[in-house]
Amino acid sequence: MPRTWYAYIGRALKGPLPAEGILALPGFTPDTEVAEAGGGEQFWRPARQVGELAALFPAPPSAAQPRPGPASFRVCPKCGGDVPVAAEEARARCPFCASPLTAGAEADGLVATDCPSCGVALGYPEHSRTAHCPYCDTSLLIVGDSRVFRFHILPRVDRGRAAKNAAKILGRGDPAELERIAELVFVPYWRRTGVTLSWRIWSETRKTADFGPDSQAQQLLRESGVLQPGAFTVRELERRSESERLDRSERATREPIGYLRLDSRLERVTLRPFDRGTLESLGRLAPIDLAPDHEAAGTAAGTFRIGGGPDAPTEIERSGKLIEHVSLVYFPFWTFPRKDGIGPILDGLDGGPAQSPPPDPEPAGGQPPQAWAEPPRCLVAACPDCGKPLRVEPFQVLFFCGGCQGAWRLSGEKLVRQDFKLVAGKDGQVPQDGTWLPLWRLRAALASPGSRIEYERELRRLVPDLSYTRPSAEADKPVHIYVPAWGSLTCPRLSRVALMYTRKQPALAAAEARFGTVERAILGPEDAGRLPPLILLGIVTLNESVLRQVEQMRVEVLATELLLLPARRSRPGELIEGCLNLAVAAPELRERT
Repeated sequence: MPRTWYAYIGRALKGPLPAEGILALPGFTPDTEVAEAGGGEQFWRPARQVGELAALFPAPPSAAQPRPGPASFRVCPKCGGDVPVAAEEARARCPFCASPLTAGAEADGLVATDCPSCGVALGYPEHSRTAHCPYCDTSLLIVGDSRVFRFHILPRVDRGRAAKNAAKILGRGDPAELERIAELVFVPYWRRTGVTLSWRIWSETRKTADFGPDSQAQQLLRESGVLQPGAFTVRELERRSESERLDRSERATREPIGYLRLDSRLERVTLRPFDRGTLESLGRLAPIDLAPDHEAAGTAAGTFRIGGGPDAPTEIERSGKLIEHVSLVYFPFWTFPRKDGIGPILDGLDGGPAQSPPPDPEPAGGQPPQAWAEPPRCLVAACPDCGKPLRVEPFQVLFFCGGCQGAWRLSGEKLVRQDFKLVAGKDGQVPQDGTWLPLWRLRAALASPGSRIEYERELRRLVPDLSYTRPSAEADKPVHIYVPAWGSLTCPRLSRVALMYTRKQPALAAAEARFGTVERAILGPEDAGRLPPLILLGIVTLNESVLRQVEQMRVEVLATELLLLPARRSRPGELIEGCLNLAVAAPELRERT
């Protein structure tokens, strides 16, 4: 159904009319205040800020210049609007959302692109598979045949300024001659980003008197395994969940141009979907002849390190990567090739020297996977079954349609159906306000040399505390590991919900209900499958012999199921899930601001 609009012409309210009818009203101009017809609060704004209407305005006779190129504007990180470079450099406010524009306005790694619905420029976080157009209010999906996207960065230093900087660095030479021979080279870099999660386990020496006479303290004393007759101290193991953001880049070409690694240089730039024609019109593209170095990318999933001995403190760390992204980024450099070799190499963003030693002569891996990398594209987000628009949030990977009650996840260039089950709360209750939490349930097998654990009764050998596992566990009940799909990229994924559900192995009953609001899911089935080894380490007994058993274990995921847990709001920024009554705080639900 086409959208309709109200407009104020003078003091008269006109409408509702379709876009063509509104523009045909006598006295209608690009500055006329308009609002979309429909239920809810009306938001009035000038027609020129509405992409659907702005696209229908005839170009003024004086508009001899084409639409400003991508180098003449920046993307507002708040609303995604086009902001002239002059306004951004003057630290003005965005002309659309009035947000202050500071020097760090591009610190979130935004990608600038055009909305396929209204054609207005917008921005979205680099590794998000979703975007939202603030002009036409369209939800978008970022699609591609692969998960490796290709981007480019446009230079901020022009040829003349680069030539002057090169002359200063050389201490000689004619800037005009250097400007004539200057060549802009776009150098490719493999970039890996993600989150590394870990358990850090250490030992603390305590006096036996500190434990007290109660049975729980004595059990803890016995489980430590280091108390000797006549001893007055004991080593107690402690553990803490930690997370770390990863952002590493490495050069993808063997040409000795530019930095070996970009490090933090990508934090405050605007990326753009790769456009070979644009780059070749500005300069030259260096070839891709180095594959990404997988070992340099960070800690491999499931890495286990254990140290110490009978007389030394125990230090254990088990870590794994989560939400790992790989992209190919072209970074600009100014070069000055001469007969006697290449002159100074300048950073295309700040104009400073960027000379670096050449990489190793041999490739870092196999054939460079150029076929992986492609520019991302935007599609309108709509339910494949009923066609209803889907509301999206940044970094969302699961999409729920309130109309047909279907769930979807993005695979390549299309949405594929994701099966799920609604879970009833205690006593069969379901949330009145329709709030649900997405949770992955993974059926798992724990394999080690000479043994295999597939059932609850066998799991209790590693988790003997009967207050956390059901004493009546049946021998044929499989082991499940629970991974919350919700969260933020700045909050550790090893949440209390994952640990308590995996400890208790609760019996969950299906609910006959319709879901309403579903919390944003940022973990897909692949990411969830990386976490079982870490969750297991968070629930086993802190005993050195048990930890060494876990060290040799391999977790095999046999099946994956998506559950929707009922939840209720206890206070602003906090939910209480309805099965175990565990609190989920705001930092676990959204990014920290």
